[in-house]
Amino acid sequence: MKVFPATNFAIALLALWRGVWLASGVPDTCSQADVAATAASLEVRGKNNSSDGSFSDSPLHDGNVPWRISFASSQEKRDTSEPSSSQNTDSAASQKNVTLRETGIEIWDASLPVWITPGEDGQPGWASWDDNRNGVVDEPGELGAAWSDDFCVVQLPGKPAPPGRIIDRGGYRSLRPSDRQDHDRKNASGDSRSLRYSFDFVGPR
Repeated sequence: MKVFPATNFAIALLALWRGVWLASGVPDTCSQADVAATAASLEVRGKNNSSDGSFSDSPLHDGNVPWRISFASSQEKRDTSEPSSSQNTDSAASQKNVTLRETGIEIWDASLPVWITPGEDGQPGWASWDDNRNGVVDEPGELGAAWSDDFCVVQLPGKPAPPGRIIDRGGYRSLRPSDRQDHDRKNASGDSRSLRYSFDFVGPR
């Protein structure tokens, strides 16, 4: 097999990028996410297969129910003295002491604004850099510049507007009693695609 110089160059760049990534101390949490995903899948499957009536009030009746796991604040939220609503018995999960805390059911709300907002440096795009090359540094038009720390956030009901600008609409929010009634009326067939379970990862990191 003939290897072209361009291929060798690309491989060298990838190796260099990986080396810089590891040297910067960025943790590799892929395996952790895989284990947590397995735990969530088993938990949701158990809820849908439950015959003891403990989840009879849930509007999620479909066997293929989506879910979401939050890892961002697991260290702050973890409390080993607080019992978890979900204790997974999967052997792979148990070996890594994975614990998920169910935080509720969320519903898709197409009216929620999605903002692009500055990251930790507080500046649009790269701080002190003319990202769009128009001669003005750190202007609002640079929000969301490639490779910057800017990020998108959904403005939930009752929450103040973040800095930045609205770029889209639609996001998940907590399910309300009125949402259940409206959802059941619109989805009499049991379609639960607009709903999902929400979990917090509270295991060791």
